[in-house]
Amino acid sequence: MTRYHLTHPEDGRFAPAFALYEQSFPIHERRTRQAQQASLGCPGYHFDLLMEGEEFQGILLWWEAGPFCYVEHFAIQPELRGSGLGGRVMEKLMGQGKPCLL
Repeated sequence: MTRYHLTHPEDGRFAPAFALYEQSFPIHERRTRQAQQASLGCPGYHFDLLMEGEEFQGILLWWEAGPFCYVEHFAIQPELRGSGLGGRVMEKLMGQGKPCLL
């Protein structure tokens, strides 16, 4: 599994990633499509795609905030939930040496 940092809404992978985001979180807990696209350009914001080769596996949306990271949204494709992928993703993120807030 690799994390790919998405920086432009024109990237063809944004649409399936945003679809998973909408499917995984209630409307009152998420940004609109336009707000999410605007956030892609914010310093410290990471809209990471979780990939295995060309297979899209999930999203990890987080902020680098000084000495720590703040995980805002995290979702795995429904058919991959329960496989341990989420734990591996968080282990990798926490292995960067910064405390993580969820």
